[in-house]
Amino acid sequence: MVDNKAIGIIGHFGGKENILDGQTIKTKILYDELKQSTSWNIIKVDTYYKSKNPFKLLWDTIHCLKTTKDIIILVSHNGKRMYFPLLNFCAKHFKTRVFHDVIGGNLDKYVIKYPKFKTYLNSFKINWVETEGLKYKLEDQGIKNCEVIPNFKRLNIARVSENLFQEPYRFCIFSRVMKEKGIEVAIDAIQSINREYGKTICELDIYGKIDNGYKEKFKKENFLV
Repeated sequence: MVDNKAIGIIGHFGGKENILDGQTIKTKILYDELKQSTSWNIIKVDTYYKSKNPFKLLWDTIHCLKTTKDIIILVSHNGKRMYFPLLNFCAKHFKTRVFHDVIGGNLDKYVIKYPKFKTYLNSFKINWVETEGLKYKLEDQGIKNCEVIPNFKRLNIARVSENLFQEPYRFCIFSRVMKEKGIEVAIDAIQSINREYGKTICELDIYGKIDNGYKEKFKKENFLV
């Protein structure tokens, strides 16, 4: 039975683990905001269980599709190849409204590699991307239903400490640690300033999980600033 006050979220919630990668955090933030801001029945489908408990994932997916016509999906890599054909079918034959909240900034490359993605994405109600650049790239590939929604997060405003305005000035990055996130650019900037002044005038704190493909270089380069 379809619940008109229900909405599904298909994404990586991390099960009961405290997983801190960007995809999981983004999925949880969206869920929490909808929970706080609406009275909707929010149906979670946690792709964490793809390998941990595939029968649970299958059951939750079927339940979600049967219960609501509105689904938000946040998936990456294998999740796209698994869910996009299914949701494309549901959008065309069961009038399911699919709101695709894009993870990462390389969706255009998937469209080039997998031409069927163009059909899938255009069958969705909307594709929310984080940057104007990705929107333009997808439009170049024939994806016309894109809208830019930057990343967001509810934060408690901290008191400004006078120590913030004393040397060394402290900067921080909260992100997955990988080259594509601009980690090396930030490090180079801090090191350049310190070299110019001949002392440690700035410090950079990096918070986040080091990407598996970047661990070796990160340790080899001994990125300490």
